[in-house]
Amino acid sequence: MFNFFLIILLAFFSGNSATEITSASSAGFLKNYTGKKLLLEEIRFLQNNVAFYYKRGERTKSNINFDGDYIIFDNDGKDIYHQSDGEQYELQWEFTTAAQDAINYTITSFRDGADLVVKWEKIIAADAQIQYIEYYNHANGTASLASCVRLSVCEDSFVEK
Repeated sequence: MFNFFLIILLAFFSGNSATEITSASSAGFLKNYTGKKLLLEEIRFLQNNVAFYYKRGERTKSNINFDGDYIIFDNDGKDIYHQSDGEQYELQWEFTTAAQDAINYTITSFRDGADLVVKWEKIIAADAQIQYIEYYNHANGTASLASCVRLSVCEDSFVEK
């Protein structure tokens, strides 16, 4: 089932008209998104074979709430993952391919004090929106695979570092 879901996600992203990040456009990715809140706009994910869906502003269609979830990739080493429940964690990230179309980020001392490595692949950046496939495994064995859309919002003055 995992492979089938991954194939569906890859098919979804391969038909998008936005430009995938390449080494030539990665500087644009960094320029356009660092220092800004990347709000979770929409996510479809499978976690331990249970399907979840969230769309900002559509509570009746969503079966999980990520209204307060955001990420800030910064240039000063104080990158942030902020959960909907108000918990905030430091993170570090890096490109994982020469084409710079994939990243890994590590959330430091996440749940139960264990680091969590999150992988983003098939990143598509267009204007104020980023689409990607995300997957990770928690230290407790919980596996997650998702198709995500984040929106870039400039609200730096509201972020506590």
